[in-house]
Order: sequence, then structure tokens, then C-alpha cells
Amino acid sequence: MRKLKIALIFLVTVALLTVGAVLPRLVAMVTDRNHLNQSGTQQMQSINLDLSGERRALSTVGKIDLLSRGQTINITEKEASMTVAEVNAAVEAAMAEYVDAGIFEWFDITAWNTQPKLCVDPDAPDNYGIFWMVTILNENEPYQCLMMDIDDETGKVFSIRYDIYVAYSLEGIEERNFGIRDTFVHVYLSQLGLWDDRGNVEPYVEYGELDGEVFYGVFMLRDEEYGDIPIEFNVAGPGSFWVYFRE
Repeated sequence: MRKLKIALIFLVTVALLTVGAVLPRLVAMVTDRNHLNQSGTQQMQSINLDLSGERRALSTVGKIDLLSRGQTINITEKEASMTVAEVNAAVEAAMAEYVDAGIFEWFDITAWNTQPKLCVDPDAPDNYGIFWMVTILNENEPYQCLMMDIDDETGKVFSIRYDIYVAYSLEGIEERNFGIRDTFVHVYLSQLGLWDDRGNVEPYVEYGELDGEVFYGVFMLRDEEYGDIPIEFNVAGPGSFWVYFRE
């Protein structure tokens, strides 16, 4: 009799454990079936961008490192420090030095867009900065485009690309565009405070010609915190020039 009671207790226990294990799945299946082929709506929670928290203070080299590999999203003017008018004035002031250096001339402007962007390090969300992306176009012949990334804290140019589409002569192009490249490097780095008195020292760790008559030189920024950061300066065609951040 005692053995029979033990056996019954054992069977009841197994049954309860089985029901306990299966019941949640049964409830889920019933719930899913009840919602199957039914539509509905629910209020979405709004996402607010909060830039009030602490962030890393970035040096000039740190901002170049961030801009070279960060991910960007559009923000509004009120979330930046500078205004659109201040950014546009900073663009004109920066390009005046390129004009004085003889490698850029202002053109007929048909479109000018100034957009602030938040740039975030995907590996460290507290490492972020705000840059203004400025795009200036001449949509008539000769087609021209000037694109720049302006630092919201300093108003300095951290990235620049100027393209002009017009016929040009290949005669003497190498000497001409290498000269533009050298001037470009000096103006760009000087504006960021990264040019030192190099004397007759060759500023490039690599230079040459790429396909399509693109002449380039690689300048290496050496920094204790960020390591070596290569910046490629390119010149092509009748005087197009741009900065490219190598990985």
C-alpha cells in the first residue's frame, strides 16, 4: 500500500511539472492566435536628442579622427552652437585664404545649403561632435561644387572638396597640379594650426599620380593619443582639389 501511494505521488508530481513546463507555451500560442490577422495601432514613443550630457573634449587631431570614421545624422540649428549665418561667414573667410593663395576663385552660385550634423564615434557614444556640412553649387557651365565640413566649436574647415568641370590642357599639368597640391596642403593645415615650420623637409610620406591625372600627397599626422593619421591631399583636372581621410 505504501509503495502504491509513493507511485501515485510520483505520477502526480510528473504531471504537474509537465503542465508547468507546457502552460507558458500554450498561453503564448493562444495569445498569438488571437492576434493573428488582426490590425491595430499604438502611440509611438518620440525620441528626443539630448546633447546636454558630458562628452569628451576633442583636440584638433581628435576631431579629424572622429570625422574620418564617425557616423552622422542631421540635427537642427538650435542644437548647434553656431548659426547658419555664422557658418556661412566662416566659409567665406576660410575660402578667402584659398583665393589669396591663387588656387580658388568664387563662382556664380545657384544653390547654397548649410546643414548641421551630429558625428558620433560608433565605438564610443560619448565621443561625438557637431559639424556643419556646407554645399555650394554652380549648376550652370562650367559646373562647380564646393563641399566643406565646418567645426561647430571653432568655425574651422576640417574637410573640403572643390570640383570644377571644364576642359583643360594636359600640357604642364603635372607641374601645375603638384603646385596646387603643395599650396592646398599649406593652407588647409595652417588654418587648423597643424602646420609647423618644416623648412626644406619633404612634408609627404607618400606622393605620386593616380589614374585620371589625379596628383596626390599623403601627410601623416602623428599624435600620442590617436597615433598616426594619414591625410591624403588630391588635385585633379583644371584645379579640383579635396581631402581624403585614409583608414
